[in-house]
Amino acid sequence: EPDFPYKRDHQGYNIYGGVDVTPEITLSVGMLREELISDDRRNHSNYALVTVDTDSPRFGRLRTFWMGQQVKDDIPDLLLQWAPDNSLRGGELVRLADPLLARDTWISQSFVGHSLQKGPWLVVNKVSHSYYNQRMSGERRDELGLRGIDYFFGVVDKVSYRRKIGRFVFEPRWKSEYTRQTRGLFSAGRQSRVSEMLATLVETKVLSGSKVQTGVEYLYSNDLEDDALDFNSLTVALQFITDSNYLGYRMRSLLGLSVEHQDFKEREARTTNQFFVTIYAGL
Repeated sequence: EPDFPYKRDHQGYNIYGGVDVTPEITLSVGMLREELISDDRRNHSNYALVTVDTDSPRFGRLRTFWMGQQVKDDIPDLLLQWAPDNSLRGGELVRLADPLLARDTWISQSFVGHSLQKGPWLVVNKVSHSYYNQRMSGERRDELGLRGIDYFFGVVDKVSYRRKIGRFVFEPRWKSEYTRQTRGLFSAGRQSRVSEMLATLVETKVLSGSKVQTGVEYLYSNDLEDDALDFNSLTVALQFITDSNYLGYRMRSLLGLSVEHQDFKEREARTTNQFFVTIYAGL
């Protein structure tokens, strides 16, 4: 479907306004009134948003926001989502039904992100939290298969070191993720997961707009709810990257191959070989 400014079969309006309390702090409030043209369904919400964005050479960049909403939304948004299969690039497209979690709901969403660049070192930390509190009666929630409270909490920490030696650039990386949620994107069950990743990337230029990258990555994934989903993997990859301009767009093309070996806690190990071609376009 084309990328329309508004969704197909929708009508309504969104009114909002804001004020810069300081150069770093912005406060906004608004209201959304949206209906389906072909059905008696609607999405009404009142919301407030506070954002903070500061940048310091010494302490790095800090970005935070909090958004509170009162929502009544019974318009389903069908989603075509890529479902990974715990391999480097494996998975499939899956059509997902909208569980309609905000039929009559208070929603709180918050985010804190910090990044600090010190010479060759880059440190990134992110925390995200979403909280859904249903206002409808328990009997009505049971009819719709909804909990009284749903939430998502996630933490991401990343550290990388980039060093050029001769014609080559070396970049070791570490990434840690923790997520906890009452329901996932592909299932309605509780999920808690910890993953740790160590990787090393080596790259060198071959032409003015092209470079070759190779790297190795080790991943440890621990599902805190289901031991059968625990695994660790080792991946080796090689790719050729080309950057160019085309009709006003910035193009990036990737051509490469990867080999991944996975060891599962309660399943047989497997090795996957993959050849890939990927093209990105942006402004």
